[in-house]
Amino acid sequence: MGCLVHVSSKRGMHPLYDGSTAMVMMNEQGTVKVISGEGDIGQGASTIFAQIVAEEVGVPLQDIQILPVDTDVSPTCLGAFASG
Repeated sequence: MGCLVHVSSKRGMHPLYDGSTAMVMMNEQGTVKVISGEGDIGQGASTIFAQIVAEEVGVPLQDIQILPVDTDVSPTCLGAFASG
């Protein structure tokens, strides 16, 4: 797996914060729900989040549900930035 982080403009907006947060919840049946403020806008974030959780928690990929971003419950994230 290749990983890359490219900071573009985030530090200028929030100089002390350049990251995001996720909540990982497992129920009694062993299925996992992930809530993040990172929206998947075609970069594959949902797939990567599920793969990371599957490896770290030790559950099959099919038992992981990545919930859609909801500003009422999703944790803080500054969003996807880039230049083209």
